[in-house]
Amino acid sequence: MDRKHRALIFDLDGTLWDTREPVIRIWNDVFEEEGYGRPLTFPLLTSLMGKPMNAFGEAIFPDLEDDLRNRLVRQAEQQENTRLLETGKDCLYPDTADTLRKLSCDHWIGIASNCQEGYIETFLEVSKLGDVVDSFISNGETGLDKDENLRILMERNRLHFALYIGDTSGDRLSARKAGIPFIWCRYGFGNEVTPDGIDDLSQLPYVLTE
Repeated sequence: MDRKHRALIFDLDGTLWDTREPVIRIWNDVFEEEGYGRPLTFPLLTSLMGKPMNAFGEAIFPDLEDDLRNRLVRQAEQQENTRLLETGKDCLYPDTADTLRKLSCDHWIGIASNCQEGYIETFLEVSKLGDVVDSFISNGETGLDKDENLRILMERNRLHFALYIGDTSGDRLSARKAGIPFIWCRYGFGNEVTPDGIDDLSQLPYVLTE
């Protein structure tokens, strides 16, 4: 099997890095400046990880009108993309860079995330993995659910087979809907997603050879 067909697609948050602490600060700074206090908490953000971005605004500001809520979230997303360029390197899981570089020697590497547009680009900048990741797609780019984005990413790159690597039950369901196998990252945000999985990303190359 040649490299083009040995495709690995990764989720981002909870799989390749964990930005929750800086994101809470960044978003609450924006909300506070706009007069809405600091409503985003660690448990609330954790419960939202992996969901499409419109779910964030609905959960944080359930009583606001859509236009205002969406404006606040867009401002927070923009600040997040910018400020993570300075602090995001500390959010990488220890084995992310080395493992993806190792895997890229004989695998096609992609990312599919429910994040806003520009967030994956920020990850690639701070991780210095822009030369490793072959292609990516986000909910912010397409407005579509993750299973649809997985299919689009494969179609764009003429991939006949891929594995999806993620950390939540939503990731597992998206892979199943897209018709591709799933590998669970137990160290991420999901609990008891499948009977087994990997405890850190460095185990992935060994799992793939089994």
